Amino acid sequence: MAVIAVTGSTGFVGRAAVEKLLSDGHQITSLIRTPRMADTFSPNQHFKMVDFADPELLTEALLGADAVIHIAASLSMTSTSKELEE
Repeated sequence: MAVIAVTGSTGFVGRAAVEKLLSDGHQITSLIRTPRMADTFSPNQHFKMVDFADPELLTEALLGADAVIHIAASLSMTSTSKELEE
């Protein structure tokens, strides 16, 4: 099966997507900003720390992936339209 890199895997939608992908036999690499949630991952799930603002580090983190699923978002109840566009 495919090696799939997933952003946003610590969120509600991301966790459900990862569970489905794992049950389908895919190898998952979660791209995360902070290690605080890494201990909640499935034993079959790998993770890499990524600074999404650094193109070189992001490119390196994606090496070996057959596909990328981008679910990550930075939202809050107080996000403005301008912040969401960025």
